[in-house]
Amino acid sequence: MENQTFNLLTATGTITNKSENQDAHIELENSIIVADGLGSLSFAGVASQIVVQSINAELLNNFEKSERNGFKQIFENAKRKLINQAAETGNDANHYGTTVIVALDNQEELEIAYAGNGAIWHIKGNFNEFPSTYIFPWNAVNLLNPHSIPQGGKEALYRLVSANSSFQEAEPSIINLRKDNFFGDILMICTDGIFSNDQLNMGSNSAGKWIKLEETMNMFFQKLKIYFEEVTEPNRENLNEFVTNYLEAIKPIIDDDASIGILITPQVLQYQNNKRVENNNNLSNDVVIENNPAQ
Repeated sequence: MENQTFNLLTATGTITNKSENQDAHIELENSIIVADGLGSLSFAGVASQIVVQSINAELLNNFEKSERNGFKQIFENAKRKLINQAAETGNDANHYGTTVIVALDNQEELEIAYAGNGAIWHIKGNFNEFPSTYIFPWNAVNLLNPHSIPQGGKEALYRLVSANSSFQEAEPSIINLRKDNFFGDILMICTDGIFSNDQLNMGSNSAGKWIKLEETMNMFFQKLKIYFEEVTEPNRENLNEFVTNYLEAIKPIIDDDASIGILITPQVLQYQNNKRVENNNNLSNDVVIENNPAQ
């Protein structure tokens, strides 16, 4: 049998229960971007679209180049687009604002940058080998430390991309991850409509204190496990179908815009394929033993 070649997979999507979806998203062959326009602002949806398109254009134009602007400069350039938009339209600059998360595959490393809140789940390619008693596999970790503080009973962002004059406000946190060349890596980025650490609820009872994790994430891991069980040839088309189906499944339980991006390295696909082949061989051997009890 010829060795299969696996390619990096990316997919993004969004859904809402509101009359207007103010999120934005896009994927390239090697990157994913999601943005959450701040709902209290008049031009939040415009802001998220402009920022996503600006970052996407810079990554696309430099796709095959050995050098590109750093994420700090890329975020500043996106902010300038918002400032120019407000000036050209005469709109109030204080009514443009959005969070944004970007994840990029860069050969040996995964590069991530964000301003605001939401989540960046780093998931190892063997996440689906945990027993069913583990609702959350421990090799799945949210890396995003929100740029928010408690204010007036809710979270207030101190980092975002807006049209005001403060460029420090748009300076992103940047994470570089060395790739796992055995199990591979999955990145799932999302807006706070799906998950964010600054929106987790804590409670207590006779058994002690606990943190309520979102059902949206429980459903994500369940459906991602099913995806790898049922899809024998993962590709961008069926990964986008997975994203669409997942978003439709969580729609009844969300009360905000919800956007997601997924990046899966080739090592994950190779590992999952090897496991599938091994399982099939074990099943074949079991059949042989049953048919030949004298062995």
